[in-house]
Amino acid sequence: MEAFAVKNGRNYAVELSVPTEASIYEVRVWAQWPDTEFAYGHGTGNRDACRNGNPHAPPSKSRPWRMIRPGNWLVGTTRTRYPWTQPEPVAANALAWKPVYADEQHEVVELEFTDCYGNKWRRRYGKNKDGQYVQSFVLNAAREPELADYVES
Repeated sequence: MEAFAVKNGRNYAVELSVPTEASIYEVRVWAQWPDTEFAYGHGTGNRDACRNGNPHAPPSKSRPWRMIRPGNWLVGTTRTRYPWTQPEPVAANALAWKPVYADEQHEVVELEFTDCYGNKWRRRYGKNKDGQYVQSFVLNAAREPELADYVES
């Protein structure tokens, strides 16, 4: 499971990649995104103060996506009720969306999900003290007894 920022012209989105044969559940993504792209209604979008850098939490930190099926999914911003849309399959013109690697204003910070066996995972993206890109993939909770020794708190 991966999540990363993508760009098509002046439009930015998050692409979710689920390269497994089974769906994933309770999916949450936190992304660093400019407040100006969330300037709708009475606020600046859905900020999560408990995350480092105070990133946005689509679709909202209290309501994760219940399920995402295998495949590649595009999640764009919207100026309607929520700052992020529901995931949509990446269309045939997927080449129009290019990954964003060097834009610190548009980047995925963290991803959490539950696999089909009930194990809870977290992937974090960031930089180390030398400024190099790093990521971690951590097992938060294990439903399967054979994975219990690998859970990080």
